Formats: sequence, C-alpha cells, structure tokens
Amino acid sequence: MSNQNNCIINLAQNDCDLQRTTEVLRQKLVQLVFSEGSFTSPSVLEISQQLDNCIVATQKALL
Repeated sequence: MSNQNNCIINLAQNDCDLQRTTEVLRQKLVQLVFSEGSFTSPSVLEISQQLDNCIVATQKALL
C-alpha cells in the first residue's frame, strides 16, 4: 500500500475518532447541563470547551 493510501486511511480513521469524541462530549454536555442545572458551572464550561475544540478540529480536517 502506498504512503498516499495510508494517509487517506489515517485521515479517515482520525475523522471517525473526532466524530465519536464529538458525539460523546455532546452527550456528556447535555447530561451535565441537566444535572448541574446551569450553563455556566465550571464543569459544564470545561466540557463545552473540549467540544468546541473537537468541532474546530473536525472543521480543519474538512478543509
């Protein structure tokens, strides 16, 4: 398998990992907002920032 094919497979795998991580963080965020009852608690903000970072990484991967 050529290096180019390896890169495509690795990019696809990374995209899947990013999508899974994004979905897990999204679910955690929803659960945390309900349990904390606040959008501004430190734990909610921390997960929100992690989710933002995953979304940005996904958008960069699509460019």
